[in-house]
Amino acid sequence: MFQIVFICSGNICRSPMAEALLRHLWPPEQLPRVAIRSAGTLGIFGVPADPLAIEALREWGISLSEHHSQGLRDTLVSQTDLFLVMEAEHRQWMQDIFPEHASRVYLLTGYGRPNSEPAGGDDIIDPAGLDQAAFVEVRNRIRGEIDRILPILLAAANEQDELEKRS
Repeated sequence: MFQIVFICSGNICRSPMAEALLRHLWPPEQLPRVAIRSAGTLGIFGVPADPLAIEALREWGISLSEHHSQGLRDTLVSQTDLFLVMEAEHRQWMQDIFPEHASRVYLLTGYGRPNSEPAGGDDIIDPAGLDQAAFVEVRNRIRGEIDRILPILLAAANEQDELEKRS
């Protein structure tokens, strides 16, 4: 099973939106072959998603109401094939805390781009404390990035599935 984890700071705005969007866009018949999760670098556990993030996704018929934040734990890190972070700061944090996994950490906006390095791309701003328009802008930006990388992610999941079948 191919495992993807989206990372932001608190796991209440950006990464849960990315997780829900990818799960929504992933072909339903292929969902059993992938684990899509999110976590935060701040180690916050059990906090619901920001109401403005919930509303931004509800506009598209996607629910975030069951989400509760989680910090990034060793067990989750060791099981993950790909980390997609929202800011270069998150990538640096991953390098500092989990250096042995740094090669699997990419900025969401840089992943899959030609000649991209793991740190390449632009940050997706944290909308926490801002208005609904900021959450909608972040939602739209995340959606655009997921639309762009979905074929790459599907191919990676297929490749992982084939490797597991041969094992």
